[in-house]
Amino acid sequence: MEISSGSLIQEEGDKEKGTSHGHKENGKLRVEKPRINDVPKIHRLINYFADRGEMLPRPLSELYENIRECFVVRQSGRVIACVLLHIFWSDLAEIRSLAVAEDNQK
Repeated sequence: MEISSGSLIQEEGDKEKGTSHGHKENGKLRVEKPRINDVPKIHRLINYFADRGEMLPRPLSELYENIRECFVVRQSGRVIACVLLHIFWSDLAEIRSLAVAEDNQK
């Protein structure tokens, strides 16, 4: 399984079989900034684990306000993980709300 950050580098075979975004997703993991319509998915993912007492809950409004701090991992277009990176200073940051869909944990 290949992991990439941002846009995928297109391979020769992908040019012909590409998706509407110009790349083939066939199970590759993509780390990228979320889209606005991803926020409810991120909210469900985080609060699934929060409801089990495994992490702190995050209100939907807070996720919309802090979307610039967020990254998601997609597999075949589906959000399977998320994390917020809150930067305090040039050499200090906090990882917040790291969640991976249960069926993607190993």
